Amino acid sequence: MESSQLLSFESAKHNAPVKSEYGWGLSHGREGYIGKCPYCDESLRLICTITVDLPPERYVDYLAELNIEICNFCGWWQSNFWQVDGVITSRAADLYISSAVLKAFEPLDTLDTPLSLLRDHLTRNRDTIYQIHTGKMEQLVASVFKDFFSCDVHHCGRSHDGGVDLYLVEGEDQIPIQVKRRESAKKAEPVETVRQLMGVMFRDQLRKAMIVTTADRFSRMARQERNKVLNENTCDQFELVDVNRFLDMLRAVASKDKPPSWVSAVPVRYIPEDKIVDAWHAFLDQRYPVMHRFSISDV
Repeated sequence: MESSQLLSFESAKHNAPVKSEYGWGLSHGREGYIGKCPYCDESLRLICTITVDLPPERYVDYLAELNIEICNFCGWWQSNFWQVDGVITSRAADLYISSAVLKAFEPLDTLDTPLSLLRDHLTRNRDTIYQIHTGKMEQLVASVFKDFFSCDVHHCGRSHDGGVDLYLVEGEDQIPIQVKRRESAKKAEPVETVRQLMGVMFRDQLRKAMIVTTADRFSRMARQERNKVLNENTCDQFELVDVNRFLDMLRAVASKDKPPSWVSAVPVRYIPEDKIVDAWHAFLDQRYPVMHRFSISDV
């Protein structure tokens, strides 16, 4: 699958349970199991294994095990759940295999790309930020800033004036934001971008402003120009947000996304909710600096 493609796996399919009188021996031939992502042909990554010894029921010991595997590239997932009962020498097993179902396909470079899909995609494929539509980049910044700063962000759209694309509402202040979607990170954001926004601040008597760019740095002159107006007390705040800082913000607010679709496939009757959540949090701690929090009732 090309990096400019977005897949949505918001629903799941559940295969009929496979029964065996020989318990764990069934693992040698798991019907319905796929070893690679059907869309990317990439090996799946095991993100969690949960094993639970359940209380005896009618003098029979129960054991449940859940394995979740995911494609790091596109997000496709697969789960296999064992429910085993009986004594250790003669166990009967039920195997349930569930997997994600492609619900929607979206090209990356159009305005129609859903923001939730785009945000999730960029956490795994950060370099594709240079391929998204310019207008979508403005919407993306608005969405991320709304969550990161816990405030309202207004998108000016085509009616923006003087290079202002967004306004962040902070109390009684409206902070203008200019968004620059560059096609490469190699070139520094030039001083002209800073000077253009400074003109808007002077015209509208604003004392705070922000520039967001997909360039990996601001030029030396751009930083000097910003520092000059701050030192002269011409403005109170002038934030320069490069692509690395913006993507850090995106990852930091990933906790506000909804739970993954595989959670709905977990048989909560057998696997306690706290074990599911703890396993998912442990995986997310490897990807995001902020831990996710959700309950099964959110699904």
